[in-house]
Amino acid sequence: MFTLRISWLIGGPQGQGVDTSANLFGQAVAKAGYYIFGNREYYSNIKGRHSYFQTVLSDRPVHSAVSYADILVAFEPETVFQHFDEARKVVIYDPSQASVSVPFVRSMEPEIAEEKSKLLESEGLRPTVNDAITYAVKRGVKAIGLDYDSIVVKVAEEVNVPRSVAERVKNVAAVGASLKVLGLPIDGLLEAVRNTFKNELFIRMNSLAAKLAYDQVPNVYDLKPLERKEPRVLIDGNAAVALGKLAGGLRFQSYYPITPAADESVYLEAVEAVEMEVDALKKGGVVVVQAEDELAAINMASGAALTGARAATSTSGPGFSLMAEGIGWAGMNEVPVVITYYMRGAPST
Repeated sequence: MFTLRISWLIGGPQGQGVDTSANLFGQAVAKAGYYIFGNREYYSNIKGRHSYFQTVLSDRPVHSAVSYADILVAFEPETVFQHFDEARKVVIYDPSQASVSVPFVRSMEPEIAEEKSKLLESEGLRPTVNDAITYAVKRGVKAIGLDYDSIVVKVAEEVNVPRSVAERVKNVAAVGASLKVLGLPIDGLLEAVRNTFKNELFIRMNSLAAKLAYDQVPNVYDLKPLERKEPRVLIDGNAAVALGKLAGGLRFQSYYPITPAADESVYLEAVEAVEMEVDALKKGGVVVVQAEDELAAINMASGAALTGARAATSTSGPGFSLMAEGIGWAGMNEVPVVITYYMRGAPST
């Protein structure tokens, strides 16, 4: 039985820092002693379409996501429209966008736009951000307006950067506001910002944005940092798979970039030596090769395996299909190659 379980959800256009926001939030909450479980959802699109990240935090280990958001965080209109009916306790939004209507948000899929509009109209409300917030408030949700524009202007002035550059801090401002709503100290977030951004200018910009947002909003929850004596690791699924391969003695990994499998190989490229690695791996690093296509990736891994190296590749649905000839050859010849298959929720190529 959970004594505490809070679902936090942030959304925004793909490529606008949603994933970074969630990672910063996760680091800050974990630093405060809480367990977290994160679930990333993104559109089959490189940039621009709606994506969101849900994090469930608790004082006990969490093993699954939930279908609601105790705290909904938005820095643009579409997130409000996509998730207003999922909010249960708090929604953080930009009040300057109150008059924006569903038809104005061209990136929304027509079916979803129609569904959300009809839901609001059934309550005698219009399909605007303001009325979507009203819908949530009528159901006991506390609406908190965060003045993103004033934060952007202040950051631009204080750090002496163009406003177009300062616009990038909105996602971190949203995280700063979220920590204040939870009642947690901002120290963990500031440390996470320093660990995440290597450029000193970006550290200053995002730290200031987080502080300004933190000071703008009220407490809703009253969480306190928890004492944790045992060592814990904050890790995502891709990194966990990569570390497992390293612990198993991986010496060669080939891949062709594909979502969501590529992050594993990118992690291996960055971290090819860990304390838990086997003795054999200490004598040499891991060779990671980005191939020209999926067929080349599986064939390279098979070739490495035939020389005696522990070899692997990673891919997802359509990439796996393109490996068919190489997989067939490896099977016929009993080549000991490992393929990590990252599942997608639906056809997506």
